This record gives sequence, structure tokens and C-alpha cells, in this order.
Amino acid sequence: MRMGVVVFIVFTILSRCNDSELRIEYYSSGEKFKEGRVINGLKEGKWHSWHENGNKLSESFYKRDTLEGKYLQWFPNGRVQVQAEYNRGKFIGKVERFFENGKINSVETYSLPGIPDGECVIWHESGKVSQKDMYKNGEKDGVWETYYENGVLSSISIYRKGVKTGIWKKYTEDGKLVDVDKY
Repeated sequence: MRMGVVVFIVFTILSRCNDSELRIEYYSSGEKFKEGRVINGLKEGKWHSWHENGNKLSESFYKRDTLEGKYLQWFPNGRVQVQAEYNRGKFIGKVERFFENGKINSVETYSLPGIPDGECVIWHESGKVSQKDMYKNGEKDGVWETYYENGVLSSISIYRKGVKTGIWKKYTEDGKLVDVDKY
């Protein structure tokens, strides 16, 4: 009898220490919004969410309530909006964002969690380059360029270890130089 009570108490304590539940949330329309596992009040494992039209909104992974691993997000039309990787809740590796028409919006790289490193490119929805930035260990470092929708250079600037340096130039939409600053 005593052994049965001890086993019951230990089982009860262990059950409460690992309080796990499948959490499902709905839109007011009744459509499913998100679904995932919660352990001891923290998101854990694979989570899914949906747009109200039923198309998938996101797919993510959590470890103790923090984003970890592959992350995907979609527009309501089903096209990919974001492809990324998380490490301890921060971007790591290549992060790609897209426009709703499917064209690339931006690409950036993170060498360490949350630390941009290398070239970041942003495009206009037309597919032409809008901006090129350079980072080194999380700081602006190198040549930064912006472009008008027509592809003409809008500005050029230089950073070294996060500090403005060199000659910065601004141009009109037809390519005429309108401003020069020296740092």
C-alpha cells in the first residue's frame, strides 16, 4: 500500500513538472490561427500558424519559448514571404525576404546570432536593386549604395567600423550629382 502511494505521488510530481499541452488558437471566424505545444508555459517544438483564408502563415520551431532553427513565413496567396534560420531567438545565416509577387525583396547574412556580416541587398518590387549595404561583425563597414527605381545611382556612402568616412555623394534621378559631403 505504501509503495503505491509513493509511486502515485512521484508520478503526480513528475507530471506537474512537465506540464505539456497542445495549444490551438482560432480566429473569431472559427478558422484555426495557430497550433503548437506548450511545456510548463513555454512554446516548445514545431509551431504552425495560418492566415484566415486557411493558407499557411508560418512554420517555426521553439526551444523554451525562443525561436530556434528554420523559420518560414508565407503571404495569404501562398507565396513565401520570409525564409530564415534562428539561433537563440536571433537570425543566423542567410535571411531572404520576398515580395508578394514572388520576387526577391532582400537578402542579408548573419555570421553570429543577430550580427549582420557581409553584403545586404534590397530590391525594388520591379526586380531592380534598391540598396546595397556592407556589414562587418555587426557594424556598417564598406561602401553603401542606393538606387532609384529606374536603376540610376541615388547615393553612395562609405563607413569604417560604423563611422561615416570618405566622400559621400547624392544624385538626381537622371544621374546628376547634387550633393557631396566629406567625412
